[in-house]
Amino acid sequence: MITKDLQTEAKIKEAALALFEKYGSKGTTVRKVAEKAGVNLALMNYYFQSKDKLFLDIFNERFGQYRDFGIALLMDRSLSFEKRLENYYDEMIAGMDEHPGLPMFILSELHFNENLKPENGLPDSSGIHLQLEAMLQEEFAAGKIRKISALEFQLILVSQTVFPYLMSKQLNVLGQIPGTEQVLSLSEFMKTTYKANFLEMVTGFMLK
Repeated sequence: MITKDLQTEAKIKEAALALFEKYGSKGTTVRKVAEKAGVNLALMNYYFQSKDKLFLDIFNERFGQYRDFGIALLMDRSLSFEKRLENYYDEMIAGMDEHPGLPMFILSELHFNENLKPENGLPDSSGIHLQLEAMLQEEFAAGKIRKISALEFQLILVSQTVFPYLMSKQLNVLGQIPGTEQVLSLSEFMKTTYKANFLEMVTGFMLK
């Protein structure tokens, strides 16, 4: 009898994620995953039963990871709102650097994959939404920020931190550093020039 091994399972999931990010769920086969992971089909079926089961496990895990990037940092009432925004931004960009294909993978699958439904275990984001709403109302009541809903706030943050990575192929040349021939990578640009712009734009809009 085969005993499940966590390292083997992790290796299969890592290989599957790389293929799902590149080809999507429809363009990825169990055979491709097995070949990339270096395991046989029988072992693949033993661990995950089907491609749909493997995909849902990975998608739900990654969706939760994407959803949770930096959220805890925004809730840290011991820091100023400006510092929380800065910490959130740094965490988001670190996450995007580690998993640059993650935003496109999630958004494309949410749009095209009919199997992604709440009844299939799609992670629930309502709890985070309520936490953000309570935090924003508290800051507004204290006179620290303008009145804004959690939905508006999340749209602002996502558009400023995730959208550039969705456009990474179009933004492959971001301009030379003044006085040099060096061209900034997207990661460098997001950590330097754009970070300053993000903080100025968002705090300028949010703070009273």
